[in-house]
Amino acid sequence: MRKIEHRHLRYAIAAADLGSFRQTATKFNIRQSAISRRIRDLENQLGATLFDRSTSGVVPTAVGRAFLERARASLMQLNEAADIAAESGRGMLRIGFDASCGASFVTALLGRFVSGHRRAQPVLVEADVQDLLAGIRARRLDVALLTGWSEVPGCNVIQLWLDRVVAVLPENNSLARKEKIHWGDLMEMSFLGGQGDIGTVIHECLTRGSSDTGYDPKVEHLSVGRDMLIGMVSLGRGFSLTTQSMPEWRSAGVVYRPIFAPGAELPFNAVTSNLNDTQALRSFLRMAFLARTSTGH
Repeated sequence: MRKIEHRHLRYAIAAADLGSFRQTATKFNIRQSAISRRIRDLENQLGATLFDRSTSGVVPTAVGRAFLERARASLMQLNEAADIAAESGRGMLRIGFDASCGASFVTALLGRFVSGHRRAQPVLVEADVQDLLAGIRARRLDVALLTGWSEVPGCNVIQLWLDRVVAVLPENNSLARKEKIHWGDLMEMSFLGGQGDIGTVIHECLTRGSSDTGYDPKVEHLSVGRDMLIGMVSLGRGFSLTTQSMPEWRSAGVVYRPIFAPGAELPFNAVTSNLNDTQALRSFLRMAFLARTSTGH
């Protein structure tokens, strides 16, 4: 069978939608006889009748409905692929991130990327981790910046740097006078965990660190956002954890102290699809590595 022309498929799909060769001809600004001839050629090529014809119009046959449904899906995939290629050519880069990526380093990285690539058009999307990973797999996103995810099935995970875990402490606690904290220093205090994916990653880090030290942390999960969580720490209810690249929330009554102990660093990763290899993405990842080296991450 010789190759089917895409325009013939578009004519047939339009005829099925409009129920008329005449209206299809008007839509494509060509003669009705040309539409009728092209669809007849397509039927002869397939060896099947796609339409029942009458004076009132055309209706797809059972075979025609099945064929045109598959043809419509194929053309949609072709158009999506063309859109992706066009976006890549224009320097379009769709970057996803979650709440853990509120770091000045990431903002500076985007600034470097845009200034170094005048045609670059970064599009930023903030969402939770599962939505970001779904976006990567569906090619709605080019790259997701995530803390703590070392393995993602079906995706490339590229470690950009290690982010040190930081304890958030009440300023009147004796630990506030120390410059460095170890996991064992926290065993008498309750860990306050909040909402969001970064809270889950931090809790897992605490569990591993305390297990190595030989104690079970006292954990209290609060259904509150980060600002209220820091407020609860300032009231002396317990301590919380964040990462060094996260901005310090200005709140009276708390101090931030880095934890120096095994497992007190979390990988900050770029996650991409195995099927995605655009020039804009390669340039962004290359710049991320250079920025990591120059800033000492």
